[in-house]
Amino acid sequence: IEEIFDFGSSIILLLRVKMIITRDEVLGDLGSVCIFYTTFALLLAAVEPSWSIIDRVYFISATISTVGFGDVTTGSANGRLLTVCMIGIGLLLVWRLVDKYGAYFHQIYLIKLPESNASTDFERLIFALCPIIIVAFIAWLAVFIHMQLDFIDALYFVCVTMTTIGYGDHSPKSNHGRIALAFFLPFLL
Repeated sequence: IEEIFDFGSSIILLLRVKMIITRDEVLGDLGSVCIFYTTFALLLAAVEPSWSIIDRVYFISATISTVGFGDVTTGSANGRLLTVCMIGIGLLLVWRLVDKYGAYFHQIYLIKLPESNASTDFERLIFALCPIIIVAFIAWLAVFIHMQLDFIDALYFVCVTMTTIGYGDHSPKSNHGRIALAFFLPFLL
């Protein structure tokens, strides 16, 4: 019971940790992502006019997450040139965000938690993995519902996608599946 109480106290401490990332920074980062998606969705509309907005957003997410399922690809030289530009700019954006928010979780894991009751490596590991596990569970649920995969295939799909392996044996066929995946892909990294 004492260990459960210490673990609960550690969760409360995690919620009280002072953010080293300000609200304005988060809003600025969200703005950068929105500008990136909007710009490339509009440019893709010019070079791939048959694609829906869902196809364009899904393609952008699959590309910058480096998964690339292969079910939506550009066919023209202009589309491929645009994709090369999108990869360069998109990876820089993703790497910057991963570095920034990774540093935040690094501070929680290595600096704030050792100062607290969460002094065991196991407790610090749990706190470090909590955001990943929560996002993975929500993504699994979305995949399970929208792609209509069974439990194991949905788990397999989320794990293969999170690790950016992307075998291509499963990809969303419906618009709901593509919307869900386009939203979750940036968070799964």
